Amino acid sequence: MGKQVHKDVEFAVGGRAAKQQYFKSFEDAAATALAVSLGSGEAVNIDLLCWSKAGFQAAVKAGFVTDDSYDPDASVTQRFVVKATDQGKIP
Repeated sequence: MGKQVHKDVEFAVGGRAAKQQYFKSFEDAAATALAVSLGSGEAVNIDLLCWSKAGFQAAVKAGFVTDDSYDPDASVTQRFVVKATDQGKIP
């Protein structure tokens, strides 16, 4: 289990191939996104959700946010897209 960034920060994993799942740590979200993408062959979104300015500031400090201007009206603070493919055996 990964480390929680802040009590007001969540990571939502979902896409066309997956129902939305919520995680408190990026590591758990990333592992799930990788597994879903490998299993489905589809790109999977990891959406960073910040429910307060303090949560947003914690996400900036943790390095998850590239634009450090807080927008309380944004539904998604930052989106990461995971597209994993199985390359098979590499001799």
